[in-house]
Amino acid sequence: MKKTKILCTLSAVLMAATMGLSACAGGNASAGTRVDFYSGDEYNADGTVRFNHELFYMNSNKGPGPDPFVFDNTERDGYYYVWSTLTNGLMVYRSKDMMEMEPVGPALQFEAGSSEANAVDSGVWAPEVVFDEGDPETDEDDWYYLFFSASPRDNQTSVSGPGVRPGKTVWATYVARCKDVEGPYELVDFTSDEAKESGYAHDINTTPNTELTDEEIGIMGEGTDGRPAVKTAENTVYKLAFPQSYMRYAYFNPEWYANLVYKINRTDAWDASGLPTGIDCHPFIDTDGQKYLYWTFNTNLNVVYCVPMAGENGGNWLTPDWDEAQYVLAAKYWNIEDFEEGGFGTTVLPNDEGEYCYDSGDNINEGVAVIEHDGKYYLTYSHGDYKDNGYEVCQAVGDSVFGPFEKLPEEKNGILLSAGVEGSEEVSGTGHHSFVTIGDQIFIYYHTHNDYSVMGDARHGNIDEVKFVTIDEGTADEMDVLVVNGATANPQPKAEKYATYKNVADEATITIDDDKALQEGSSLSWLNDDLLSVCKSGGDFYDTYIQETFINKTATFEVSLKEAKAVRAVMVYDSKYETSAFLNISRIELEDSKGKVYYMENVALPEAWYNASEVSGEILYISPGAAAYAEFYELADIVKVRVTVEVPEGQEEVGISEIRVLAK
Repeated sequence: MKKTKILCTLSAVLMAATMGLSACAGGNASAGTRVDFYSGDEYNADGTVRFNHELFYMNSNKGPGPDPFVFDNTERDGYYYVWSTLTNGLMVYRSKDMMEMEPVGPALQFEAGSSEANAVDSGVWAPEVVFDEGDPETDEDDWYYLFFSASPRDNQTSVSGPGVRPGKTVWATYVARCKDVEGPYELVDFTSDEAKESGYAHDINTTPNTELTDEEIGIMGEGTDGRPAVKTAENTVYKLAFPQSYMRYAYFNPEWYANLVYKINRTDAWDASGLPTGIDCHPFIDTDGQKYLYWTFNTNLNVVYCVPMAGENGGNWLTPDWDEAQYVLAAKYWNIEDFEEGGFGTTVLPNDEGEYCYDSGDNINEGVAVIEHDGKYYLTYSHGDYKDNGYEVCQAVGDSVFGPFEKLPEEKNGILLSAGVEGSEEVSGTGHHSFVTIGDQIFIYYHTHNDYSVMGDARHGNIDEVKFVTIDEGTADEMDVLVVNGATANPQPKAEKYATYKNVADEATITIDDDKALQEGSSLSWLNDDLLSVCKSGGDFYDTYIQETFINKTATFEVSLKEAKAVRAVMVYDSKYETSAFLNISRIELEDSKGKVYYMENVALPEAWYNASEVSGEILYISPGAAAYAEFYELADIVKVRVTVEVPEGQEEVGISEIRVLAK
């Protein structure tokens, strides 16, 4: 999009006043008092759009690094903390409102040459943090736990013999802990005296040539031919041996893990490596306080597992109850039943309607995040190649933390967040995410590529609001599904918990001056349902549940507020369709309780959010989630807002996604 000034320049005085108003509202004087306004037409030296940070936020760069995770620590110190796959030290950022962020420092600080530094040598990925107050009667066992994966430097071992896996290990899973959320975190040693005294030690065999006994029948080990085998009464099987130095820090007990993945015929996990691997740990605390850990077994076809924690007070994060661990999701399959029926990845199966899952073309199900809502569990995950635009977030729904989870089809918004489905020309690779509740709003924090056209490894964090939408109402299939108001790359209202001015149009009554201007089938209720129409190719789901209000001729919408408010800005969201878009709101009026009218004319959509042909004027691209907005000095005691929208010459219709009024 062009980065040119299309109206006029803000005065230096008003810029100093947090970019309040600009004397650039055109048009002839008419009834009422003319109000100066600013509509997002100014640019910083680096070409980014200038906007009022007290009213809005924008996803130009919401924190560095891929695989972002946000941890809400506001009850304890007033901050949200953000981790991502950024340097071996896992650089930490923090924010008081998730709109502006500042660096804190590295979470991990290991002495060079130490066993910890050797274990966490490279490929430090996908950190997630959870706070555990332990015994509520005391704060002595309060800890912050940091889960992540990394590849050790010392992948080999000088010890060899039956049972020892000689290959290279990557993506070992670790946990570190600290009393301070900012760190530095100490790597947990599962062979230490403290581990033994506290009951979380791993009994790891380090000695080769140790045979499994008859009491250990059914346990996974290495056969006499050097291949994975299970002990029976008739065969000789050597106990798996792990003499590698980094094994003391491995979160997953390797002997247990070997038996777990053997159940899905995944002997490839340790054929050529010293330890079965796992990535993207996601600690989750259920509504009853019970603690669980999700992670992705990522060798070849991905399988997502869940394990509960054993112990009092919902369990101890260092004592997983391995016997209760279950696989809950698998790449390529709609559900675990199909995964099992398909021979654990041997045969890909369609659903009852003959449809193959949208992720059946790749092996990836990673970056899991779980959210509970009204007794349902929404397991969200990413699939595809993170380096390109096919990387996207999907959702599966189950009745418990273990499911059974069913991946939702596209007509039920199974693909939750996708720049490809959205048709964006500004963001790409929308994936690997976490959720954070800010006040009464839920947000999804995810990464996108730094450069839409280059894509690749360089990524940063974005944040957009999440809503629940009820589908199939009144039928046996009625359910709530997650919907994202994004991905956006343009100004959006600041999180309400930290905003002085909040949207009040969602509780208003909206009418139209001419019912004949409303397209058949359109509803005024879609103008304030809090759902942004952003997906250009979303299919039946978006056509049914995320609607725009269409008009076929000039119309004025009247927004009658529930009570008189002090109004600071009005936003009119554009259509997602280029053929139905508007580039200008001809008039906005605000009326106070005494009947006094204030007005603004020609509130233009900034050129940053669209492309048009210089020859024909045809609109070639509209930025998803873009709004024409007017920001002005506070107008008190406003009871009505009127927005006049014209249908441009040559267009059959105009679509309006949403009207928002920011007020206090």
